[in-house]
Amino acid sequence: MQGILRISNGVKEKIIRLLFFVFLIFLPFSAKKFLFSLPALLFGNQINELNSVFLFASDIFLILFVVSVLWFWGQDFKKIVISNKLILVFLVLGLVSIFFASDIYMSFYFRLRFLLVSSAAFAIGVLIKNSLLKFDCIMFGLGLSAVFQSMVAILQFLAQKSIGLWFLGESIINLNSEGVARVMINGVKMLRAYGTMPHANILAGFLILGLIALFYLFIRNFNDKFWKKLLISVGIFIICLGLIFSFSRSGWIAALISIVLFFVLGFFNKAERKKFWQLLALLFCIFAILFFAFGSMIFPRAHFSSGEISVNHRMIYNKIGLEIIKGNPLGVGIGNQVIFGVNNGLYEKYGLKESWSWQPVHNIYLLIGSELGVFGLIVFLLIIIFLIFQKDNEKRFLIFKKNLDFNVLLTILSGFLIFGLFDHFYWDLQSGRLMFWLVLGMMIGLSPRRSTDPRTIIN
Repeated sequence: MQGILRISNGVKEKIIRLLFFVFLIFLPFSAKKFLFSLPALLFGNQINELNSVFLFASDIFLILFVVSVLWFWGQDFKKIVISNKLILVFLVLGLVSIFFASDIYMSFYFRLRFLLVSSAAFAIGVLIKNSLLKFDCIMFGLGLSAVFQSMVAILQFLAQKSIGLWFLGESIINLNSEGVARVMINGVKMLRAYGTMPHANILAGFLILGLIALFYLFIRNFNDKFWKKLLISVGIFIICLGLIFSFSRSGWIAALISIVLFFVLGFFNKAERKKFWQLLALLFCIFAILFFAFGSMIFPRAHFSSGEISVNHRMIYNKIGLEIIKGNPLGVGIGNQVIFGVNNGLYEKYGLKESWSWQPVHNIYLLIGSELGVFGLIVFLLIIIFLIFQKDNEKRFLIFKKNLDFNVLLTILSGFLIFGLFDHFYWDLQSGRLMFWLVLGMMIGLSPRRSTDPRTIIN
């Protein structure tokens, strides 16, 4: 009977791993089914994630994954939830914020979305703690997925239109599509690459995640066969090229800061310093090739001007966010910042009269403060601080232990937080939420407390 039970547990473990990696594959795919819109006529004819209810393909596997972990590791899940009380407080604030919402139904929908991604983060934490998910396997999955997204982006840029992957969530776009992200380079209008993401900036955010994942694999597999390092190096080149074709300036800034932080943390480890020097030399060669080939596209795009629509609108959105926080310190309800702004004439007040310009505050900190209030923003910042400055069982900070796994996550999270100064998708769009909470879940899983549950021992 015990043998049967062991086999049954082993099968369950394989199923859960399979569900997780299928979810990981679907993370960058925006395939979704429109169900219905909630705020009637608010955005005219626009249907998007901010005013409508969708069922995403990734939802199905994410729900199955979370339910499976709850079924088999319910006690461990409960312990990890209790040990992360700040996240619990944050989720409660999201629930309370519904009562301040202009559109209660939309707020409730966003609340359910956050409950799902936070549950997934706890589930990921449980499996990493119990050694059921290997860190290098997750990094491999993310790196491979980012290479695929980059290849799609490259083809989109060359064709200057979508390439027929609509079934994976690719936006149907071309150079003349209304509302599509374009860039003017030396007087020539060009389409920014989307991958299978809803926007070029979200593609850039995912490519940062995949790029650092391949950095990790390069260091971790440094002493393996040459062909492995060669494949990883080619992957890094492809992702860098895809990042260029996203033409995301905020993505470029976040990527640069992430890369610098990765090497700063790496060079503190004398035992592995040689590996980081070789990776740095590889990057130098890649950057030299890309700048030589595409410098005429990169440098004009790198210029910022307050007269640009994208820059000007971001400044206006920030003003709207600050005005909402000042007038509503308890928040206006999760998922309701845009709705509140439109209903109260804040967009028109600043000259944004077209419905396409009614977008969220492009700063996740001001956006969280607008929707969950000042206290919600403080709790969010404390969550980040406590995850970064985790201590081991000997009360030493993990950040100072030269732990490559933790430093990689710290690097990725830092890139996300920098990106969050200029955009909103980590908070209110499916792809961004999944990326952000995936990293938080892995950071939770790398904390030093480990399970002693005999069910987690794998032969």
